[in-house]
Amino acid sequence: GSYYRFGYSLDGDRHYTLDRVSPGGTPLGVPGGATVHHAVLPAAGDQVRVHQAADGTISAYVNGTLSISAVDAVNNLQATTYGMA
Repeated sequence: GSYYRFGYSLDGDRHYTLDRVSPGGTPLGVPGGATVHHAVLPAAGDQVRVHQAADGTISAYVNGTLSISAVDAVNNLQATTYGMA
């Protein structure tokens, strides 16, 4: 199924992003959008953590600081796979 990916692309602005990805690898966008709390450019040694709560809230942290959050109470609520890019 689809899954969430928190990481960055070598293209564009390179900030960490949260993407929902189809089984075929196509970005689908986060339902309802994602909120950027702290835009972070990746650096060597970054500590990355992602948490999805039972209500569908997804919180992505870089070095202990909340970077991006979103709520998806429908897609992959219990079975999503997080990938680091």
